[in-house]
Amino acid sequence: MAIQKPLASDTAMEEMTFPEFEALMNATYAAANWDWKKTAEAVVTKLAAEKVPFTTDDVWQVLDALPVETKTRSAIGPVMRKFEREGFIRKGALRRSRRACNHRDKYEWIGV
Repeated sequence: MAIQKPLASDTAMEEMTFPEFEALMNATYAAANWDWKKTAEAVVTKLAAEKVPFTTDDVWQVLDALPVETKTRSAIGPVMRKFEREGFIRKGALRRSRRACNHRDKYEWIGV
């Protein structure tokens, strides 16, 4: 299976090796607030069950309305990768981000 390079506009991120990237994702996930992780996982579970393509923008739309927070918004990446590795979601097409802070394309995720 080919390893897809992470989407990033940051040159340092594009030059990262896969083991470095995995270590960064693991550290980000470990540092995230436990309540936030559990809530984010519940939101992804619900969206995946609907079998309609969604992006992390959709996950954040739900999370932003709830009383949970985490230090860094990048913690959503490891949550999505965890669900992908466990076979609950798969990557779909690329879609333009709706978030004002991040204009790059994002993957749609589809519940399996």
